Amino acid sequence: MKNNFHYFLIVLIGFVSMTSCKVDYKGTIHNETKVYPNGKTKSKEVFVNGKKEGFQKYYNESGVLVHSEEYKNGIRDGDFKNFHENGKINVKGIYRKGNPFGIWKIYDETFNLIEKIVWEVSNLGSFEHYDSVGDITKSGKVNKDFEYVGYVVSYEDGISTDSVKFKNGIRDGKSFFFMLEENVNCTTITSNGALTEAICIYNLTKDTASVFHIVNDTTFYTKYFYENGNLEKEGARNRRTDNIFGAWKRYYESGNLMDSILFNENGTADRLFRFSEDGRLLEVDSNEVDMKFEDL
Repeated sequence: MKNNFHYFLIVLIGFVSMTSCKVDYKGTIHNETKVYPNGKTKSKEVFVNGKKEGFQKYYNESGVLVHSEEYKNGIRDGDFKNFHENGKINVKGIYRKGNPFGIWKIYDETFNLIEKIVWEVSNLGSFEHYDSVGDITKSGKVNKDFEYVGYVVSYEDGISTDSVKFKNGIRDGKSFFFMLEENVNCTTITSNGALTEAICIYNLTKDTASVFHIVNDTTFYTKYFYENGNLEKEGARNRRTDNIFGAWKRYYESGNLMDSILFNENGTADRLFRFSEDGRLLEVDSNEVDMKFEDL
């Protein structure tokens, strides 16, 4: 998942790239200015033999400079700057032969540093995102298109809260989530952005816990446990409708089966088998059973 800055930067780079091409320093120089319907300047571009060269500048409808970048031989090479509406620097970096280079810095509207990217020879950038007091809230790597790659780690009060695996900006692979206040740990597996499996361990209170195991993109299987570690109840739920379905089983604290309740796809219980703690069948109800998930 990209953050807002990465998404905006990708769109912006794509927009100003639509007319880029190779440049020969020798030839006819052409300055091209485009305007908005209100007459304000939209862009000022320089071409040599019809190809971009030198500084290219772009403005908003109020005439405020919002972006500038430098080209050499039709390739981004030199300063790259993006500006907030108030004129303060938003993004400041350098390109070398079409690739981000060196240290890039991103600022908020009051010129507080909120992100820094250090570019490597491999065209991968190591980034850190900061909160208003300068503490790291997220770190990881991006590719030259500013898409997340590899593991991106988020932090809260200096403690890791999740580690998410990305491939070219899309969640792909095994990820880990740690929700400290709720005391929840999850491991998920995604393929090309689609969730295929997840196991979450919930310590809901000091004396209960549950495990959620997502079977596929529509169904997850749920298990609850007693304080002594024995299974309390288990069953399936439709992720899209939130209805429980199939056979739900409840257990005595000793671990022996208490009852088995069959639910249809609408979440209505229509059959029940109840057992004593020593395993004897006590009741069979084949009629519609007045029971909901909250009653389990």
